Amino acid sequence: MNTMRDVITITCPLCKGVLEIDISRRQVVRHWEHTEKTKDADLFAKAVERSKTRQDNTEKTYDSAKEKLRGPKRDIDELLKGRGK
Repeated sequence: MNTMRDVITITCPLCKGVLEIDISRRQVVRHWEHTEKTKDADLFAKAVERSKTRQDNTEKTYDSAKEKLRGPKRDIDELLKGRGK
């Protein structure tokens, strides 16, 4: 029986995780997850945050404009109700 193991180390190009593979047994011996943030992931997170902020600002602007339009209509309706009697 061969006691010397042929082990190779491979880095995943997508997730940057590392696999240690025993060639003779054709098995993964160890694996490590990549813990450092990638530049792309950081850029994506920033883009998502900007999008959420824009959506919140748009909703606030819309609600404010909608409220401003309701105000004068209510005042006019109240004035007209008083005249009809």
